[in-house]
Amino acid sequence: MAWTLSSIRTKVRRLTGRLSANQLSDAVILEYVNQFYRETLLGELINLRELESWWEFNTSVDDEDYSISATADYILGKPLYVAGTEINFFRDADDFYTHYPQTYTEETLGTGDGSTTVFSYTALMLPIKPGTVVIDDQTEIFTSSGGTLTGDQGGTGTVNTTTGAISVTFNTAPASGQKLRVQYEYWSTGRPAAGLWYERELVLRPVPDEVYPVKVKRTKIPTAFALDTDAPLYNDWGKLIAYGAAQDILRDYEGPETVSYTHLRAHETRHDLVCRLLLE
Repeated sequence: MAWTLSSIRTKVRRLTGRLSANQLSDAVILEYVNQFYRETLLGELINLRELESWWEFNTSVDDEDYSISATADYILGKPLYVAGTEINFFRDADDFYTHYPQTYTEETLGTGDGSTTVFSYTALMLPIKPGTVVIDDQTEIFTSSGGTLTGDQGGTGTVNTTTGAISVTFNTAPASGQKLRVQYEYWSTGRPAAGLWYERELVLRPVPDEVYPVKVKRTKIPTAFALDTDAPLYNDWGKLIAYGAAQDILRDYEGPETVSYTHLRAHETRHDLVCRLLLE
């Protein structure tokens, strides 16, 4: 049998018992099919050497986010090396930030006297993560973009995320005795010990304190299904994609506790599913 999107969708409908578009639209099935095909199947279950290559780049000082080339779709995986040493690799953001938490602080920038509009301050925790600075006097709120502070009442200012130097000019002088708050996220810097692949970006922690060479395995993602005649990269994968997508649909719509053995042996692991279907 030659598998196409049309036959995969038909198989998914039979497996899930949702035979009509009123029960489950073609668009929803397509989303599940592509997610399993392009993310779960190749990202977690099957490794094809012809789709693999290395992504190599150098870090920048105080820069945690690195985006892969937009010219092709890739997913990253182990191993991940920094300066020749393999480091921890995460796909789960919650797990990553449990080990390497985001750190926020709130400080008093100054106190209003009813006439002064210009205030200067040096942040205590460095370096500051760009774009996270917020300043307010309970009347005007400043947010940051790059090195610029912009107030919602017309005020202006600057911030140096490396030195912590902040200068802000309020549109209207803060009231006498009013505390001026500055909030921001700051980083712990050093040689990266872990990386998170999330939303097509590689996040490194600690944030690099100097230039380090990075090398990580990447896998090119096949083109997503779109037309009914579109076929998987390998025909043998058609049945596997249908079963995997159907399993995800049943778990999302019914919950794992309600999916019986006859519904895809829903409690078997992904690896069991791959092995069983490829051997059938």
